[in-house]
This record gives sequence, C-alpha cells and structure tokens, in this order.
Amino acid sequence: MSLYDNYMKSYKRDLGKSFLCSLATMAYITLVAFVLSNGEKWFGRVGGFLAPTAMLTLFVFSALVTSSFVLGGPIWMYFEGEKKRALRFFVFNAGWILLVLVGIFSGLVFVK
Repeated sequence: MSLYDNYMKSYKRDLGKSFLCSLATMAYITLVAFVLSNGEKWFGRVGGFLAPTAMLTLFVFSALVTSSFVLGGPIWMYFEGEKKRALRFFVFNAGWILLVLVGIFSGLVFVK
C-alpha cells in the first residue's frame, strides 16, 4: 500500500468519524432545544433563584458535552503527536456543523 493510499484511508476515516462527532453534537443540541421549548409545559412556570441556576448549569454542562464531541478527538490526536491530523479532524467537525447550520437556516427561510 502506497503512502498516498494510507493518507486517503486516514482522510476518509477522519471524515467519517468527524461526521459522527458532529452528528452527536447536533443530536445533543436538538435534545436541549426540545427540552427548552417544552420546559414550561413539563415543569410549569419556575421563578426565583432556581430557574437561572438551572439554566446556567445546563449552559456549563452543554459546553462540556459539546466541547468533548468537537474537541475531544483533536485534542487527543494533538497530544499523541498527530498535529496535522488533529487540525484536519477539527476542520472536518467545524465543516459538518457549519453545513448543518446552513441547512437549518435555509429551512427556516423556506418554511416561512
């Protein structure tokens, strides 16, 4: 197997894995959006100290979850010495998420 074949195999593997990481990120975002849009129906109207505390905790937890999906792989690769692969994987993740974002906004424009 040539060097080019090994590179393309690694490229395709990273493209697929980054798609799965981005898909997991979007699934989590969709779940949180679903909970937020139905929160008042499920929990009632919450006021006082508890609502902002819950929202800030959800925000911090969401940052943890989504950053592990998007940055976990590239950070691991970077510390393993695969700096170029880590950057490629991160760019793939960003590209997939950008593609989904464009799709969402396009859908919002056409649904109107």
